[in-house]
Amino acid sequence: MLLGTFLRRSARHPVPVIELSLLRERSFAAANVSGLFFFAGFGAMLLSSVLFLTRVWGEDVLTAGLQIAPGPLAAACFAIPAGLVANRVGQRPLAVLGALLFAAGALLRFGLGAQPNYAAGFLPSMVIGGAGVGLVIPTLASAAAASLPPARFATGSAVYGMVRQIGIALGVALLIAVLGTPVPSDAVSTFQRAWILMLVTGLVAAAVALGIRRPRAVVEPVAAPVVDVVLSA
Repeated sequence: MLLGTFLRRSARHPVPVIELSLLRERSFAAANVSGLFFFAGFGAMLLSSVLFLTRVWGEDVLTAGLQIAPGPLAAACFAIPAGLVANRVGQRPLAVLGALLFAAGALLRFGLGAQPNYAAGFLPSMVIGGAGVGLVIPTLASAAAASLPPARFATGSAVYGMVRQIGIALGVALLIAVLGTPVPSDAVSTFQRAWILMLVTGLVAAAVALGIRRPRAVVEPVAAPVVDVVLSA
């Protein structure tokens, strides 16, 4: 209800917080919708990882943090080259590949059980999923900004940032809803619902990212030489 009210207000207000006309640009809309689903899965992944390690495997908080660390490290390693490669091949291939890697990381978690199996089970999931995160985050942000005129870069980036935060909050809310209060004897099967959430959001994000088009090159007008301007005057 509140979202509907906000959208109606934005459509009628002379100076809206969000210019809905921006969503008519296909790549901008695709990047934001893909980001909404991806960051919902990302938020669910972060919280569910901590809960699984501490509640099911009985790890202390410090150990759980260290075990999760390879994911952000993989994301950082892939984020820098992702921006460089996107300039050559476009944002769509990297966004789709990254979302699929994130989904693959979620799929690997279905092999986890009640007994700790970090090296062969949890670690590959974090590294592969982290690589996907590193590919998606800069690529979707770039796609959202590059699809708009230069005068709308700031607005487009702000809208994408808002969508990212909404996605994370939505993912955490959905995770709590699907987990509930798991019974210790049934905790693994309960967490499988969280992994399904991550898998589905990753696949949907990849499918929506297919709508991102390669940005058209903007040709800047060439200023007339100063000498010509003086002579013509």
